[in-house]
Amino acid sequence: MEGSILRIRDLYVSYGKIKAINGVSIEVKKGECVAIVGANGAGKSTLLKSIMGFVKRQKGEILFLDKKIDGLATHTIAKMGISFVPEGARVFPSISVYGNLLLGAYKEKDKTTIKRRLERVYGIFPRLKERLNQAAGTLSGGERQMLAMARALMGEPKLLMVDEVSLGLMPKLVDVVFDVIDRLHKEGLTILLSEQNAHKASEVADRIYILELGKILKETDRDGILNDPLIKKAYLGM
Repeated sequence: MEGSILRIRDLYVSYGKIKAINGVSIEVKKGECVAIVGANGAGKSTLLKSIMGFVKRQKGEILFLDKKIDGLATHTIAKMGISFVPEGARVFPSISVYGNLLLGAYKEKDKTTIKRRLERVYGIFPRLKERLNQAAGTLSGGERQMLAMARALMGEPKLLMVDEVSLGLMPKLVDVVFDVIDRLHKEGLTILLSEQNAHKASEVADRIYILELGKILKETDRDGILNDPLIKKAYLGM
């Protein structure tokens, strides 16, 4: 593992008078899988959206590869090497699976490179290869989540951000998706994910930030989340 790929310092984000993110500072090192764990409404999605430029900050600094990205347009941030998988398995429903995948590689013009990337995602998500000509909107919820992740990977990001990947999925499909995250992490991809499911997050993450009401309550490793009585009671129901 090398130096920091993402650093957030004293970040504040508000929706009107409501403080969604309140003085958050986090760090993600190259090659790490870091999870933001918290209940619904804790600010997890807002944090990821602010990194991606979808939500404006009131205060604070966001650095990616030691370059300030706060205030930059979303498409500029994407071109720098961050891919974002939003919650809800969002895909382009009227476009084929193949078309959705190609949209993920919109920056790449070399056909050989695009073909190589397609073969890689087919290897990770073989079910998608069986449905290339199928409209994305006709896929199951789990398949749409796979497609959303595969599309993000088509850009060969330096940092993959995944928001609430388990939301609305059957337990069996949650296991499948987290197996993919674990595989990508072991292959060296840097990952930042937000997740309510503390159990699953602890299985794949090197480090975990507990977010509560827009503030970082605690930073811990995968063992710490399972051994802390307060965290176990609040987030694991133990």
